[in-house]
Amino acid sequence: MRFMRKRVLAAAALFGLLGSLVAAGPAQAAPSVLNQSQVNETTNRTTPRGPYTTRFGVTIELRAGWYQGFQYGWARVSASSRWQEDDVIWLRIYRNGSREFTHPSFNDGSGQTSTHTAGQITLADPNYRFSACLQRGNEYDCTSEW
Repeated sequence: MRFMRKRVLAAAALFGLLGSLVAAGPAQAAPSVLNQSQVNETTNRTTPRGPYTTRFGVTIELRAGWYQGFQYGWARVSASSRWQEDDVIWLRIYRNGSREFTHPSFNDGSGQTSTHTAGQITLADPNYRFSACLQRGNEYDCTSEW
C-alpha cells in the first residue's frame, strides 16, 4: 500500500511538472528574414561596411541593427544623385566559401525600388559573412565582407 501511494504521488508530481511546461509554451524563435517595415523598426543600427562608393558612382552601405533581441544585416543605398531607376541593391551572403545573392531591393510595384534590402539574421560563425552590392545591368560592385 505504501509503495502504491509513492507511485501515485510521483505520477501526480510528474504530471504537474509536464502541465506547467506545456502551459509555458515554446520560446519565441527569431525570424530568419525581416521584411521592409521590420528593417525600419530595428534599433542600435551600425554601419559595419561602408559607406562605399561603387564604380557606378552610387554609395552603398552594409547596415546592421537589432530587432526583438536579434541582430540582422541588410544592404542600403546612401543618398546619391547617381542612382538609376533600374539599379538594384543586393545583400550577398557567404556560407562556407560559397557566395549567393539574396534579398534584392524591395520593389513598390511601380518599377521604383527602395533604398534597402530585407534583413537577414546574423550568426556568430566566421564562415557566414555579408556584403552589400549594387547591380547595374549585368555588372555589380560590392562592399568588403563583414
